[in-house]
Amino acid sequence: MCTAEHCRHVVTKATVSADTCKASANNITVPIGLIDAVRAYFDSLGLSQYLDSLKKKGVGMASLTAILMSFALSEDNSMAACAEWLKDPRVRKLFGIKEEVSQRTLNRALQILGRNREGVILALYRGLRKTFPELDTDVDADGSSIAANSEGGLRKAGYPRDKNPDGLQAEFMLGMFEDSRIPFYIHEYAGNVSDEEQYAKSLPEMMGLIDHEDLHAYERISDKLVSNIRLRSKERELSSLSRGKARKGRKKKPKDDEEEGPEKNALLEINRALGNASWVIFDNGGASVYNTEAINRMGHEYLTRKSMNKADLELAKEKEPIEVEPGLVCWCETFESSGRTKYVFRADYLADAKAHAAERKVERMAEAARAL
Repeated sequence: MCTAEHCRHVVTKATVSADTCKASANNITVPIGLIDAVRAYFDSLGLSQYLDSLKKKGVGMASLTAILMSFALSEDNSMAACAEWLKDPRVRKLFGIKEEVSQRTLNRALQILGRNREGVILALYRGLRKTFPELDTDVDADGSSIAANSEGGLRKAGYPRDKNPDGLQAEFMLGMFEDSRIPFYIHEYAGNVSDEEQYAKSLPEMMGLIDHEDLHAYERISDKLVSNIRLRSKERELSSLSRGKARKGRKKKPKDDEEEGPEKNALLEINRALGNASWVIFDNGGASVYNTEAINRMGHEYLTRKSMNKADLELAKEKEPIEVEPGLVCWCETFESSGRTKYVFRADYLADAKAHAAERKVERMAEAARAL
């Protein structure tokens, strides 16, 4: 039993002096749990063995990759700061490293990872499938960008998310399993590559992994997609330069004789019948007819968003909507020839928000006019 008299003897006053602070200035905070988790997942997924095969001398690639990942997750992406962090032997000990690691070594590790992107992705995918066999095969694909301050390499002027057309950026496409949200795929792109072309390159690689554990299984489809998209882009540039002399109206999509006919979506029908068709979900950046038809040709379904057209307006006029929830209704139409289903949504709260935004914009323009 603890008495008041006993507590008076136990509790003592501690005085911290300036000398004490100076002596403890080398104390650091290290995310031990995060480091242990990163290394454990590397081992369980079989990544450590593959990564170490990429570098024979010096510090192993598995340890260097675990260092880079742990530091990025807990601190930032600075290689100089990471090298400074590793000067402390207590940090190196957590990764099983005795010798010092320079910034040059870290930079070289990044280069090795970049050169072996496909091998790393394949090893990761196989490890995920082996460790988590219950993973679904539906894919959520999306792209993003990283702002840059100087041009060079992948850092190009594009169309950043902040709507600044002069901004420099590097872009990347990410693929993850829809239900578990576990990422399994990434591909880097220059900042001036369109979303449509990024999807044309990445979606066949993702589905190649899903269907055959081979990034190049649908390479022919990918090459044809990219070629058609670039050709159409050049035609648009020439048409704009001609200032209306070119024939008006939408150009027809180039035909591929080898892919015409009812058999071009035969694999999709087989997968539908067997229940093997996966869903590929992506935004309207990749919703061109090239990409959506390619997904069907690979034997899978897609879910995406598109802008409304006259046919959608007619659908809303002719059919009664289905109430999804208060303030949100939906019209749907299924096409028997392709099995594709189109959904047209209307949300009252979005319509009201747009109306208010338009009113505010008109008011600001009127105020500016009055000021002039």
